Amino acid sequence: MASKLECGVCFTRYNIKENRPKSLPCGHTICLSCVQDNLRARQGTMNCPFCRTPCGTGFKTSDDFPTTFALLDLLDSGEQKSTSKSVTPREKEKENLQKKKQAECDITGTQISNCNEHLLRLLHAKETQESAIHSIRLGRTKLLEDYKQEDKRLLEEEEKATSMKHQLDDIVAEGNDIVKGLEAMQDRVKSSNSLLGLNMASQDVQKYYTASQEWVTSRVKDFLKGDTHQTKEGRISLNNVSQGAECRRNFLAGELIYSCLQCRTNTSIVMCGSCHLNSAHLDHQTEIRRSGGNGFCDCGILNMWKGDPTCKKHIKRDISSRQAYDTGLQSTSKCKEVFSKGEKCYICLDCRTRQGIVICGSCFLNSSHLNHRHYVYTLQGDGAFCDCGHKDVWKSADTCKSRLF
Repeated sequence: MASKLECGVCFTRYNIKENRPKSLPCGHTICLSCVQDNLRARQGTMNCPFCRTPCGTGFKTSDDFPTTFALLDLLDSGEQKSTSKSVTPREKEKENLQKKKQAECDITGTQISNCNEHLLRLLHAKETQESAIHSIRLGRTKLLEDYKQEDKRLLEEEEKATSMKHQLDDIVAEGNDIVKGLEAMQDRVKSSNSLLGLNMASQDVQKYYTASQEWVTSRVKDFLKGDTHQTKEGRISLNNVSQGAECRRNFLAGELIYSCLQCRTNTSIVMCGSCHLNSAHLDHQTEIRRSGGNGFCDCGILNMWKGDPTCKKHIKRDISSRQAYDTGLQSTSKCKEVFSKGEKCYICLDCRTRQGIVICGSCFLNSSHLNHRHYVYTLQGDGAFCDCGHKDVWKSADTCKSRLF
């Protein structure tokens, strides 16, 4: 077939241009280019290059020689067959290899992202525990001489927090090892040059993939469930904090409460730990006991105390500016917490429209800002307000659950 589609003189494959097949009077066929070369060489005459038969006087130019259309049709048929031929096994194997490599890379990439997300949550929990350890140690230093029982409790909590931190260290180390292994397997998959090599790499990838799933299920989620449980308890206590000059926070069962022997009017008058540490009672003789879960903090209730009835957090202050600020607003939709110097508030980096937008702890723990990028800020002066419920200062998630319209 190949020889029929080529010129017998120049061995060039026939085409519809300069190598178009031309029939000679003797029946042989050569290309247009060879006909033109022969006519130029013999000054308008030529003989068949195969049988030497003269072409005669009627064939003086290349246009006088008829085109062999049968060969052109045969040429078109051959080209169509060549274009419609099936993919070679090697090309098919290469295509399958590429698809498998991409699938494996997608799986490992997804799992790496999943592990890194959990690692970030774990690191945040670790920082929280380290902060708790630091606060506990400061408390030990301050209360060691007067409160032997309190010191014992703090030691126990420190041991628990330290144990939790060690657990976090172990979990984070395991997660880092798994991520490194998955990344190494991903590189191995990308560098595979054969199906055999890719299949071997896939088996190892499956081992690390299974290990990462077990790590997330049995280690990370179980730990974070425990951390979430503690957070819910914190939300319950903060929800019961009054927004006025009285605390009245409901106590949890087993929570330490403080009763000043010098200032109380009867034995049932008590303060929560936060109010006690921010009051003058810290320097007085104080009775410490555990709550049965059915009382509340008496800080700010004037008739309950002989002296120093209010801590720094609940001192009554002029709120005329706050009242002006809230004129015309629905009390159920806007928070009315007024901050004082030294108080802590929360700033959501994802939702605020500008700097200076803050939210109190109670609203923060009952809003979707809890799952956003945020940080705790200590106020440097008085007069700041909680912006929960003010839609014009938030991009989204502007209102906590307790202040929905």
